[in-house]
Amino acid sequence: MASGSFSVSDDVAGQALNYYGREMDAVIKPAADSFFSRRTDTEMEKVRKKYEIDGRYGLIVGTLEPRKNVRLFVETYLDFRAHHATDTELPQSVVIGGKGWNDEDILRILGSAESSGGVRRLGYVDQEDLPALYSGADVFYMPSRYEGFGMPILEARKCGTSVVCSDVPAMREAGGKFALYHPPTRDGIRKALEQVHVRCSLPNSDSGQAVDWSWEFGAQQLKTLLQTTAQRGNRASK
Repeated sequence: MASGSFSVSDDVAGQALNYYGREMDAVIKPAADSFFSRRTDTEMEKVRKKYEIDGRYGLIVGTLEPRKNVRLFVETYLDFRAHHATDTELPQSVVIGGKGWNDEDILRILGSAESSGGVRRLGYVDQEDLPALYSGADVFYMPSRYEGFGMPILEARKCGTSVVCSDVPAMREAGGKFALYHPPTRDGIRKALEQVHVRCSLPNSDSGQAVDWSWEFGAQQLKTLLQTTAQRGNRASK
């Protein structure tokens, strides 16, 4: 029987084999659009004014749902901010993303965090503003417990922004050598915040130059896979 199955990361391919005994015919990684690139100071300032972002900020982008781990990150960040109020000037954390499932506790902690001034929730933003928002951030955070790949990591990289994210196998595929990885735990997040904001050690960004795949390459992979699958189907039907 023709197969034609593929995954978006080596990690997901491994999980499919491990849990279902299904070997993927191809791994076709998604690519960040060329639309994502470093923006000018003028463009960055324009989006800051549009969304009323005052001063420096760290950025989180993602739907508000439990696996994104936003609640734990915000709780840890607020605690870290309180403990370092006198010795370290910490930027505000800006959270971009629409409502997801099982998000009541996440919205509650975000509301409390906004009242303290340490966090700002923007909700959904215009797609055209994302590159400038990425570019203007001191650091991009992605504290997810699980991802199939981690597209925002690529988007941040292409915008020249330092990436700090969970040490999840698929996210390592997206971040490569150009991210600071941490366990998706309270202690892991705290240690990453210490490295970034106390020791002032940020991971380098490659502006996406080291990404060796593209939408065009993925489309060619998919075309080849479909053609091969069709040929197998034709042979099997004879």
